[in-house]
Amino acid sequence: MLRGLFLWPFLGIAAAAGLKVAQISNPGRIGHMCAEMDAFLKERELGLIPYVKPVLLLQRKKAGNLALLDLFKSYVTVWDKRWQKLLFGWMLKFSSTHYPLGRPVVGFGEAARYYQINHLWGDRPPVIRLPDEIQAKGRDRLAELGVPEDAWFVCVHAREGGYSPKDENIHAHRNSDIATYHLAIKAITDRGGWIVRVGDATMTPMPPMDQAVDYALSDRKSDWMDLWLCANNRFLLGTSSGLIMAATMFHKPCVLVNMVPHGSSYGPGPNDLAISKLLIDADGQPMRFPDIFAQRLSDQRYAESFDQRGVRFQNNSAEDILGVMEEMLARLDGTFETTAEDEDLQRRYRALLTPHDYSFGATSMIGRDWLRAHRHLLVD
Repeated sequence: MLRGLFLWPFLGIAAAAGLKVAQISNPGRIGHMCAEMDAFLKERELGLIPYVKPVLLLQRKKAGNLALLDLFKSYVTVWDKRWQKLLFGWMLKFSSTHYPLGRPVVGFGEAARYYQINHLWGDRPPVIRLPDEIQAKGRDRLAELGVPEDAWFVCVHAREGGYSPKDENIHAHRNSDIATYHLAIKAITDRGGWIVRVGDATMTPMPPMDQAVDYALSDRKSDWMDLWLCANNRFLLGTSSGLIMAATMFHKPCVLVNMVPHGSSYGPGPNDLAISKLLIDADGQPMRFPDIFAQRLSDQRYAESFDQRGVRFQNNSAEDILGVMEEMLARLDGTFETTAEDEDLQRRYRALLTPHDYSFGATSMIGRDWLRAHRHLLVD
């Protein structure tokens, strides 16, 4: 009580000066750091929110990627010292001086505005960009990893459970197996591309393959190089993890597989392609997509919600992943073809989402071949 009374004069001064302190909802995760800052800067530039210049209050030891935190200093004021947190942390407790960056991204039980923001941003260049010195250094580092200077490459990421074991019990349903990417990887290297597997040092080693670098387990791994790879790959082949937001921030398309839940099945970038895990009911049968949405399984975030209903997951097959990856290559090359039936399947799947689903409003697409293969789960 006394502390609150003591703060009132300072609160009035800060509010009168228009000072707001910004906070990232989960700063230890690169996905939250990228998406929340990207969404804020784009919303402000588009005039979707009142123009504000908040100070980002984030201690360095709390940041999921220090190079990203330093990059933010080119766009907002950053207070990253412990004494700044001690002096100004109280401002986060008052709505008049607190700017929560997570509002367009977190979206529990509602659509995330980040999808619509990216749609409205359209073909404009990305807001957040790497400085020239990092761009030059990254190309040198890639050469050290064995990738030729003129080669194009794809970042590959399959989420595993080692990065954050403390909460793995609620996120384990988002994991996938890098071995199921092998057909897609071979198709990329057969076309002359290279693979750079990204992630963290706890991941299962990739088997040796031509034109493939297991960067996640390399001694060349660093925070700034993680960003460089996401900013310079042809596209990212990944899943429902934070790295997709880094690629999205730099306007690189993503091929997303094993997405879950179905209400989050669309990629956040307008040019993304995605396919989801199938849900298997208590009788061992794949659930129809309309039933998944009708039963609100589409917006359940945690593994226990599915366990309680006797629902398990069936990961995408190697053939599923190959199909959606080849679609991305065809789209990028301008050779992709679709049919009226394909467009109808896309419309039917998109129509299942409602405003309480996370990716409601997304303008990205679901993989064509995956929808064809599972049309029986979509239509009667």
